[in-house]
Amino acid sequence: MDSIIIFGARRLTTVMILIAFVFFLRLSREKQKEIMVFAIITLPAIYLMAKISSLFYYNPRPFVVENFVPYTFERSGSCGGLFF
Repeated sequence: MDSIIIFGARRLTTVMILIAFVFFLRLSREKQKEIMVFAIITLPAIYLMAKISSLFYYNPRPFVVENFVPYTFERSGSCGGLFF
C-alpha cells in the first residue's frame, strides 16, 4: 500500500502535467493563444495577491512558538528509551 502512495506522490503529478500539455497541443492555435494570454495575465496577478495576503497572516511553526528541545542521543537511556 505504501508503494502505491509513494508512486502517486512522485509520478502522478508528472502524468497529469503531461496529459494537460498534450491536451493543450491538440487545441486550435486561436484557443492556445487565448489560454496563453489568460495565463500571462492571471498567474502573476495570483502570485502578487498571494504575496500580499501572506503579509497579513502569520502562522509560525510549533518549534518557533513553543520551547522545543529536539531529542538527541544524550537524552536517551542506556536501553534506547527516551527520558521525559
